[in-house]
Amino acid sequence: MFWGILSKIYNICSKKNHISTIIKPKFNLELKNNNLKIVSYNIDGLFAHYNHINYVNICRYLRYLFTEKNVDIICLQEVWEISIYNMIKDKLSDLNLYYAQPPTQQKYYVGENSGLLTISKYPITYTDFQKYEYLNWTCNMTCKGFQYLQINVAGKNINIINTHLQCSFNKLKYLYQNNAMDQMNIILNYLKEQNIENVLILGDLNLDTIYMINYLKQHDELNIPYEFKNNITFAKQSEQLDYFIDYNNLLNNKKIRYKIMNNIYYSDHYPIMLTINNI
Repeated sequence: MFWGILSKIYNICSKKNHISTIIKPKFNLELKNNNLKIVSYNIDGLFAHYNHINYVNICRYLRYLFTEKNVDIICLQEVWEISIYNMIKDKLSDLNLYYAQPPTQQKYYVGENSGLLTISKYPITYTDFQKYEYLNWTCNMTCKGFQYLQINVAGKNINIINTHLQCSFNKLKYLYQNNAMDQMNIILNYLKEQNIENVLILGDLNLDTIYMINYLKQHDELNIPYEFKNNITFAKQSEQLDYFIDYNNLLNNKKIRYKIMNNIYYSDHYPIMLTINNI
């Protein structure tokens, strides 16, 4: 907790970006793989849980994903602290990666930013961020929202939404799943208003399986392209909170593979990976 408080003070004092930023590498990688591997991972970067060694190990794990598992894109949630963001960039600095980060200003100066970060081997050509205006309980101390990205994969733009929706606190009987579903509706309205045809929506959606099933029943344009009804991605409460969702058949006629990594890797969520063949 002591180191978390120091990290929070550093976060408060650090310079903030007021717009979304893309950091480009010195040169682009020559990528010849026809498959696209995408990971979504909530790294539990809250200052109250801060453990420096954990985040060093998470950085090593991210490096392992890029170099040994040939992952192409990693979308992170809960990169709350600037010190964690800087550590990730430093530990991966030699890999020539793209970084996209939403605005980093904090809620009420002492709260949190969006916590979102996307890292890619492929060029990130555009990013936008939309903040959720209505948040409950501890989420009201954050700038949660969704990050829209265009990533150029083999000459074709792939649209991705990386997000972290409203949390619920089931043990305390603070149930905010309806708020999370309202935020999903905000994403869908944005996609329609911007005439974005198809997207992969991913992240920590904070909707356990039964809520997700009911939400999908109301939206024919959404589909989870893998068997998900018995999965667990948040081990602490044996819930599934993290997903990949196909909007308007982005993955139509594509062969995909889904995997939940078999270790928490110093967070409280399992990383999840989607492999899209012949992208």
